[in-house]
Amino acid sequence: MAELKQEHLQAVLGSIGHVLQGHLQYSQIEYGDVSKEASQTLTVEQIAVVVGVTGDVQGDLIVTMREDMVKEIIGRMFGGMEIATIDEMGWSAYGEFGNWLGAGCCTSLSDCGLNVNITPPMISEGSTRLHSSNHFISIPFKADNHAFSVHISIQP
Repeated sequence: MAELKQEHLQAVLGSIGHVLQGHLQYSQIEYGDVSKEASQTLTVEQIAVVVGVTGDVQGDLIVTMREDMVKEIIGRMFGGMEIATIDEMGWSAYGEFGNWLGAGCCTSLSDCGLNVNITPPMISEGSTRLHSSNHFISIPFKADNHAFSVHISIQP
């Protein structure tokens, strides 16, 4: 199976940082070492938003984080509100966050010459296992010291 090109990976990582800084006003974005998972199964113990990628490359972009960061993101999307519990409007907003990430990745990949689109986001809450026909690439991120992970399962 072909590997995701480095320029495409960098485009995806840059677009995630752009969404976090541009849309949500996080000031410090960092990401750690990229690791290729040994399997095509990803175990998620937190909340995940999954966005499919279609077109010249195919697969999934999965962002996993703890509930406190999900609440913070929703609160930022709602103009700085403090979110005590996530209701249907909150879950909808978190899905829109997934759309922002997916659309940003599509724009960046398009800038690399690829024709891509996204599928509507899905949200997973709690412990689950996600299976893919591709291996996962996992990257730890921090946004203003809030840790989360990005998992990419895309076949060129």
